[in-house]
Amino acid sequence: MQIEQCRKIILLTRLRERARRRIESHSKAGNAGVAQIYARIDAWLEGQMGHVISEGRRASR
Repeated sequence: MQIEQCRKIILLTRLRERARRRIESHSKAGNAGVAQIYARIDAWLEGQMGHVISEGRRASR
């Protein structure tokens, strides 16, 4: 895997961690709607990570 792909994965991982913390904090605060928005963001980031990983696998062939 190339350096740029590693950087993308690290960034996406950090963003997902942040989104998960926000989901938890808004759920505890009773803001279910906001928590759902962050859950959607987390799901989208997960998909982006999958794309980066598959690009890395194709590039390493």
